[in-house]
Amino acid sequence: MVNLLLRIFKSSQFKDLFIRFLAVLCVALLLPFVYIFLQDRSFNENVKKKNFDLHAAETMEPGKRMIDNLILDFETKTIEFTNSRAVLNAVNKTQITKEFSDLLILKNELNMYADSLCCVDRISLLFKEEGLTKSITQGSMNRTPLSADQWNGLVASMKANGNWQIHDGNLPGEQTAEQGQKRISLIRPIPAIGSEPQGLIIVSLDPRALFTNTIRPRSGEELWVLSPNGRGAFETNTGSYINTDQFAKLKQQLSASPDFTTTSFNNRDYFGELKRSERTAWSYFYLIPSSHIDVYSHNQVLLGIIVVFVLAMAGYIGLELRKVYQPVKKLISLFNKNKDMIAFPNTNNNEFAYLVSAVTSILDKEIAMEGQIQANLSIIRQKILKDMLNQASGDHRKRVELLGKHGIFVTPYGFIVSVIRINDYIEFKMKYTSSDQELLRFFISKFTEEVSVKRLHVYTVDMNDRDIILIFNVTEPLEHEHVRNLVLNAMEETYEHLKNYLPLQISIGMGDLAEDLSVINKSYEQAKRALATFVTQNKEHIKPSWLIQEESDPNIYMNNLREKTQRDIANAFFSNEMAKVSDILNLLKKYIIDTKEYPIVLVRHTYLEIILTILGKLNESSRRPNDSVDINNIYDRMNNIETVDRIVQYAETLLRKWADQLEYDEKTEELTIVQKMVEYVNINFNKEISLNGIAYQLGFDPSHVSRLFKQEVGTNFMEYLLTLRINHAKHLLTNGKMTVNEISERVGYNNVHSFIRAFKKFEGTTPGQFRDSNHKRFLDSQEVY
Repeated sequence: MVNLLLRIFKSSQFKDLFIRFLAVLCVALLLPFVYIFLQDRSFNENVKKKNFDLHAAETMEPGKRMIDNLILDFETKTIEFTNSRAVLNAVNKTQITKEFSDLLILKNELNMYADSLCCVDRISLLFKEEGLTKSITQGSMNRTPLSADQWNGLVASMKANGNWQIHDGNLPGEQTAEQGQKRISLIRPIPAIGSEPQGLIIVSLDPRALFTNTIRPRSGEELWVLSPNGRGAFETNTGSYINTDQFAKLKQQLSASPDFTTTSFNNRDYFGELKRSERTAWSYFYLIPSSHIDVYSHNQVLLGIIVVFVLAMAGYIGLELRKVYQPVKKLISLFNKNKDMIAFPNTNNNEFAYLVSAVTSILDKEIAMEGQIQANLSIIRQKILKDMLNQASGDHRKRVELLGKHGIFVTPYGFIVSVIRINDYIEFKMKYTSSDQELLRFFISKFTEEVSVKRLHVYTVDMNDRDIILIFNVTEPLEHEHVRNLVLNAMEETYEHLKNYLPLQISIGMGDLAEDLSVINKSYEQAKRALATFVTQNKEHIKPSWLIQEESDPNIYMNNLREKTQRDIANAFFSNEMAKVSDILNLLKKYIIDTKEYPIVLVRHTYLEIILTILGKLNESSRRPNDSVDINNIYDRMNNIETVDRIVQYAETLLRKWADQLEYDEKTEELTIVQKMVEYVNINFNKEISLNGIAYQLGFDPSHVSRLFKQEVGTNFMEYLLTLRINHAKHLLTNGKMTVNEISERVGYNNVHSFIRAFKKFEGTTPGQFRDSNHKRFLDSQEVY
């Protein structure tokens, strides 16, 4: 093992691979460290945020709630004042302040409003020409003259900046703010609703009284109140206006991280968070020194864990390498025994190349097998369901387990089988292509599943003939009669929609409820027997089996006898044993005459089904009679015959006529088939083509096509295909600069190792060696040699 690793490391071809392997190993070991580091940072951030929230809830939230209540109280009472009767009456009058009685009413209303508020300096009630100003600090009420420019400026400011204004005291009747301070005013229009205000109420507040928080934060902590427009802020310790530069810096940080941030303020580290009020338009900024927030770091513990993890992984890898050593040793021994027969993927023949090739081949086969299993899953499901329907009995539990393994999960509440039959099946086969037929069957099955989603699961079994079988599984415990009606309603809805959307004549037979999967075959047989009754009772299109009197209905037995007779006649007809065909037809006639129970319409139907079955099989094999077949004419002729003898005679005459017309030059047809195959393979040899796929497309048995190909071409199909691929590969190797991998894809191989093995089998050498010995060498005038 050590020698093998040393040879690998010394090999220039695999040194890069070895280095990449070591790099990947280092990355795998470093990833846990990186993960722990990032996780630790994330953990610390979460701890900071959690502890910050707890601290803020204790020290900041009470002050925030108190200020919220004050602001909300101002807004509520101001709206009530603007909606009072005295104010609204004043809006509708001109020069209201000159009329003594109205002026007195307004003064009283304004006094009452002012007395209900706190933290107020003055209140101004303004109209377009003049107004009243109530000074709280001086205890006076004066008229305030108002120019048009002042009025328009106030209205424009309210519309631009909102109801809450932070200013320097430049509003009418206001006092100028102190140096470095701001004043706050609440402006509301009168009336409160309308396009243009007829009056304004301006409430001037003292920010120191309003924002000085009686519930003070701890020492060093800050609670700032931000205006609705976000252009100014006040701190709550003294109610002072925040320095513009400080506020701008913190606001910029909040824009980058609005929820939680770390900042520096007054030469101290702080944690900050922006909180928007749920009740008002104002916001709050919490600033808490980082020293007040406990943060637990667990780096050392995590690093200890990672060291233990790495040591454990190293021990585990060592144990696994010991397990791998014996199989590798066996592979090396096998390599030494078969060294001369191994097709290497390169010219450097050594055991490591062989190991890589073997492992790659196994992985490719596993991937291909998984893809094939997925592709065949639906086919496997169909086969399982068909076997359950055709087997007389079985173990319910085993069948449930088998279905579950293949993705079909059923409930234990019972099953009903329904059969949808295409009545004009021969015309259906002749009118539509095979792809159209599959599409129509798919539409029928999917539509039934759509209308049956409530309380029923539906599983479709496509028999690839005139019947489409539906297995209804009840999803909840229901009464027997309720289940019958549920399925019957689903089938009636299906029939009505299919009749409207599809140009097909269909009949539906329904079996009765089967308690579990062990007896589901009985429900299927009941559905088929129900379909047999449509011969004489053709006015109904859906026949539930529980409505049939089986003992007295001759159609049941005749249907079973007809199906057996159809199979026997088909075998004899296509074996060109027309005498046997005649015997079978007359044997059926003898049974009908002896029993004397079958109406002539049932006899016509029986022999018509036999004729149409043969015609359908002829159509499937592309061996149609020379004369065009008019199905409607066959129906009309059969319906006009009144005796059993003449019905049998007409059926036998028609079958003999078709048998005589089927004589053709088989060798010419076979030659045409092989010519088509050769032409197709010559064009598509570089694709994933197969003999089975070609035979299926031509409508022939693969073994028959393979035999014809070998007779005409002189070699079997696979050898011919491989010869084309290898010859084209040789041309590319000697006349181009493509790599071996690119050439393998160009000639139809997805796996370069498979290409190399096939090439060496045909040419006795690898593609690389072939190129070295046959490549045309030349001098390039643009190169320096």
